[in-house]
Amino acid sequence: MKTKIILTLLFLISTTAFTQDIVNSTGRVEYFTFEGGFYGIIGDDGINYEPMNLPVQFQEQGCKIKFKGLIRTDVMSIHNWGTIIELLEVELYTEDKSYFEIYEWGVMLGCYNDNVFYNTSRPVQITVVKQPVIYVHSNDDIKFDVKVEFKSGKPEDTYPKVDTDGKTIYWYNVYAHSREEVEKRIINENDWDLVPLKDIIGILNKVDSKCLEFNNVHSKFLFYEGEMEFENKVLVDFDTDLGAVLLANNFDFTIYNVTVTKQLGSFLDPEYVMCHIDSMAAGEKVAFRYENIRDVWTEDLIKLGFSKLESESFTKLWFTPFTQRTNQGGWANLIYRLPECEVEKLISLEINPKPTLTRRVLYTLITIDKIK
Repeated sequence: MKTKIILTLLFLISTTAFTQDIVNSTGRVEYFTFEGGFYGIIGDDGINYEPMNLPVQFQEQGCKIKFKGLIRTDVMSIHNWGTIIELLEVELYTEDKSYFEIYEWGVMLGCYNDNVFYNTSRPVQITVVKQPVIYVHSNDDIKFDVKVEFKSGKPEDTYPKVDTDGKTIYWYNVYAHSREEVEKRIINENDWDLVPLKDIIGILNKVDSKCLEFNNVHSKFLFYEGEMEFENKVLVDFDTDLGAVLLANNFDFTIYNVTVTKQLGSFLDPEYVMCHIDSMAAGEKVAFRYENIRDVWTEDLIKLGFSKLESESFTKLWFTPFTQRTNQGGWANLIYRLPECEVEKLISLEINPKPTLTRRVLYTLITIDKIK
């Protein structure tokens, strides 16, 4: 039996104070840990909603709900996550609606004065040329095909292993399923025959996505590596006297989660610091000061819809390479996330049948040497 709660407003709503858009939709309740923690609704209409008054009985991770609410443009939130909504009606949503979602994260490595970058999901100290990990979310078992094409450059490695055709990788008939015995084996065992993934396969597999099977290989992910050309257009300058970093985004698009890390202090007593801004519009210039190192990547991925375990998997691999390259001075790291439309221009991803949602995240890690 569906539980339905109707919320009654106890005050008059001004016709001019804020936009009175009424939303009728369905979605999934998720708990987010940043900024003190809160419950949000990932709407099936593609919009993230931050409810002002979600009843306690619906405050459950993964709870599917049907809701009616009033968009509140007159209210601010410290979470800066979604559209603020005042719920008018809420009920459990039990319709068996299939979903098939693809989540991909990775890092592209390059030097400040070099246009050759490397796509990666592994830390730089393990190998040099690497690329993203693809996870699958689905409430049903499903078989699908994957095509990855490098627009400039070429793939160099895959997992599970598959032949590449010039600039293109094909995985045909990948099976995504949930079988408990396979799940336990994947998470608890490491396949030491994997080269060069053996050092990180445990981290990549300890997530809550679907189990994948391809050519009798079981894992939680698809993995590919490659090299390509990419021109960085974010200029960095350092004001040593003011302890500030000056950035200029010369791309014609917005970049996100922009971070500069470097080492201060002495060789024996290094101090690692960072500067961070959520986004930089095309042509924007900013100056910001150093602060203590903190994790801004797990939070970013969670906001984009990755599960907590997937987001933490990324940070386990990349936090140290992002923030502590060496204890000798004269270096900095520039890190930013490209918009998905730009990722697609670099490396296209085609899934058949087409997923209900595809989320692609590609960070750029640029190493800067010989700074003042």
